[in-house]
Amino acid sequence: RHAEEPTGSSVHLNHRGFKRAKVISEFFKQRLGGMELGGLYAQGAKEHSSSRRSVETLEPTAKEFDLKIETHYEKGDGVKLAEDLLKDKSLKGKAIVIVWGSDEVGPIARTFGVKFITAGLNWDKAIFNRAWLIQLDDAGKALHFSDVAQHILKGDSDSSTNSTIAIPP
Repeated sequence: RHAEEPTGSSVHLNHRGFKRAKVISEFFKQRLGGMELGGLYAQGAKEHSSSRRSVETLEPTAKEFDLKIETHYEKGDGVKLAEDLLKDKSLKGKAIVIVWGSDEVGPIARTFGVKFITAGLNWDKAIFNRAWLIQLDDAGKALHFSDVAQHILKGDSDSSTNSTIAIPP
């Protein structure tokens, strides 16, 4: 999920969103645990959406890890992105980061094999300080799903509840 957005119709992050973007690379480093970061993917600002929020969320991380942000998938292409990533053998054993609009996060997770997320479930539009982490096995099947609080900015949710669920075969 991209960082905070302003109320109204701005295509950019708000002030707090830019602050989150600046420090979120530390969150990713902690969560990677030494695993190589294989790619950064953000919803592209093209035909269906002119929003730049997903890209703006990842720009500092891209700089920190010296990676390009892949933006050739746009709004409505989240499931296609996940399907393509599952087929990409060069990503085997590597971590990836996907930052997308809230309406496609649930379907993306389902494509990665998190089947208990119902087809209609999407990310709460008011939540910007959590991450979903999905661990895949060598065959590309989901092993674990984690819902993790970021706790990277003052005022982030008081909820320190992190949950990891093993995915049944």
